[in-house]
Amino acid sequence: MSEQIEQLIQQAITEARAGNKANARAILSRAVKQEPGNARAWYLLSQMVDKQEQVIYCLEQVLKIQPDNTKARQRLKDIKNPVIDASLADEVSTVAKSPVETTKAGRDIRTPLKRRNIVLGALAGILILCMVCVGAAMLSGDDTDSISVTEMAQNEGTSVAQTLAPKATLEPTKIVIPTDTVAPTATLEPREALQAEVEEVLGSGNRGIPRLTKLTFDDSDNSILVNWAIDDNFTEKLIKYGAKLDATKILRTIAESGIDYSYVILTGSFSMVDKFGNTSEDNVVNLTFYKTTVDRINWDNFLGGDIYSIADYATIWVAFQDD
Repeated sequence: MSEQIEQLIQQAITEARAGNKANARAILSRAVKQEPGNARAWYLLSQMVDKQEQVIYCLEQVLKIQPDNTKARQRLKDIKNPVIDASLADEVSTVAKSPVETTKAGRDIRTPLKRRNIVLGALAGILILCMVCVGAAMLSGDDTDSISVTEMAQNEGTSVAQTLAPKATLEPTKIVIPTDTVAPTATLEPREALQAEVEEVLGSGNRGIPRLTKLTFDDSDNSILVNWAIDDNFTEKLIKYGAKLDATKILRTIAESGIDYSYVILTGSFSMVDKFGNTSEDNVVNLTFYKTTVDRINWDNFLGGDIYSIADYATIWVAFQDD
C-alpha cells in the first residue's frame, strides 16, 4: 500500500468517525480508483455506500483480492441470504410467554390474588342476584298504571310509608346491522402485474428519468422486450456493475412471473458523450435470453456479474464492457 493511499484511508476514517459519511465515501472512492487492488479500501467503502448492490460489489472486490477474508465473505452471505438471529428468536419466544411472578422467597404470588378475586366475584354475584330478584318482583305485579306498596315500620311510634314509582317500560335494544360491503380487491392482469413488479425491483432512478422506460409483449413470436435506464454511480465500475444487477433482477422477475415466452430482450440505456461533446441517451447494453437458457439458472446461487456471459446474444458498448 502506498503512503498516499494510506493517508486517504486514514482521512476517510476520520471523516466517518466525525459523521461525515459522504466525505468518507468520496475519499475512499478516490483510493480505490488509484489503487484498485487495495482490499482494505474496498472493505471500508462497502461500509460507506448506501445501496445494497454497491455493498455487494465492494465486498466482491475484497474477495477477489483476498479470497480468505472471512468478514467480507460473511457480510456478503448475510446480504444474499438473510436469516433471523437465533438469540433474537429465543428472546422473542421468551417475551411472548407470560412468566410466573414470584416473591423474593421464590413463592408464587398469584395464590392470594386468586383468593381475593374469588371473594370479590362472590360478592358481585350476590349483588347481581339481589338486583334480579327486585326487578322480578317489580315486573310480577298487576298491569296497572302504578304499583303502591306500604311498608309499616315502627320507629318511636311513627309509621313510614314508601311508595314505589310507576313501572318503567323497557324499550327493546335496536341492533344495527352494517350494510357496507367491502369492495373486492382489483386483480392486475398478468402482464400488468409483471410491469409493476419490474418497476418495483428497479426502484427509483437518480438521473431524473423513469427506470423502466418500456415493457412490451410481441405475440407474433411470443417475446418480451424490456428497456430500462441504467443508474449513475460514483465510479465507472459501479455503474457497469449496476447495469448487470439491473439485468439480473429484470430477468429473474420475468422467470418467476409464470408468464409464457420464447425469448426475452433486455436493453439498457445510459447518458453518453460523443467526441464532439454532445450528450445523448444511448442503448449501451443489449441482451437476448431464450427461455431454455433462463430455465437453467439457479437464482439462489447465481452471481449478477455473470449475466452477460450466459446471454444467448449480447451487444455491449466498449464503455460498459469489463476491463
